[in-house]
Amino acid sequence: MLEKTCPVCHTTKSASEFHSHKRHKDGLYSSCKKCANKANNRRYHAKRPPKPTIEERFWQKVKKDGPIIREELGSCWEWQGERMRFGHGRFQYLSKRYAAHRLSYQLAYGHIPNDLQVCHKCDNPPCVRFDHLFVGTQKDNIRDASKKGRLFHGESHYLAKLTEEKVKQIRMLAKVKSNKEISALFSINSGTANNVIHRKTWKHLD
Repeated sequence: MLEKTCPVCHTTKSASEFHSHKRHKDGLYSSCKKCANKANNRRYHAKRPPKPTIEERFWQKVKKDGPIIREELGSCWEWQGERMRFGHGRFQYLSKRYAAHRLSYQLAYGHIPNDLQVCHKCDNPPCVRFDHLFVGTQKDNIRDASKKGRLFHGESHYLAKLTEEKVKQIRMLAKVKSNKEISALFSINSGTANNVIHRKTWKHLD
């Protein structure tokens, strides 16, 4: 059996451990298959540009000359990629999805506890400028929204199914009709009707 010594690993191997090469006298590649494959892999990866980091990919999708919502904060840095329902950005890297503003804060300041939210000082959902962001509980976020007049109630709420007039009618009818009858009449579930009647919702109406 023909054998040959590989000049790279200095191991004597059988001819079957070498790739064929018509231009060589013995018809075999000079280095063994294992060493040749390693060399080819090194050359392949050397030609490929390095994969961008998560930070590089992230900031490529940000426009840093956005609107100025609050003078003292300066311009917003707005997300230019995919956006979620209420305007917040969504970012994907290596098959994992992130809320853009939350990732921005994490890249700048580190880990965020799961029970904390990332809130906007500028009240601009697509903004990912890290010094426009702060962390807080859901109560902190609601308190901040209330202070800035961003809380919606009644008909102005995006999920509202009733109007103020209908709420007044429901409360009047509750004196003579059952919860089930009212639910059917206004096409709402019994829980919604019950909350309206007992003023757990629409509290601002008499």
